[in-house]
Amino acid sequence: MIIRAAFLVTALTLMPLPAAAQAANLTGEWRRLPRAGTAQAIDPLEPESETIVQTLLDVQMTQRWGTRVLTQTRTFDGVERDSATLSGSVRTTSLWQGDRLVTATRRTVSLPQGTATVDVREVRYLDGDRMMLDITWTSGTTTLNRRVSYARVLQ
Repeated sequence: MIIRAAFLVTALTLMPLPAAAQAANLTGEWRRLPRAGTAQAIDPLEPESETIVQTLLDVQMTQRWGTRVLTQTRTFDGVERDSATLSGSVRTTSLWQGDRLVTATRRTVSLPQGTATVDVREVRYLDGDRMMLDITWTSGTTTLNRRVSYARVLQ
């Protein structure tokens, strides 16, 4: 019985990891680079910096916009979850698609005119020594696409 258990443990450790093992390592502190044509202007829509701590099961992101800080933990299982860190009704799903971390968020907020729903898709991936963030916002018939580039802060 002990030999079988040892064989099973050895076999499991040598087996390839699931798709998340192909994931890029986004762990680190990242500072947003200015977009071409914007000089040094800071775009208020994307975080100025992100600190990411990644494990095989989830990622914790701390995003900063000046003095405003938002920390969220996203699990890589593709299960839709309520987000308690944002106001309004917010549902989020995160998963790895190859080497890209894809997060889909649906946020519904109450306005004086009624409710509004915004779908946001964020795709994070490494491009050389940069972390790229492709963002698509969709509300009704309006869609806005953005690409943001971050440089790793060396410690």
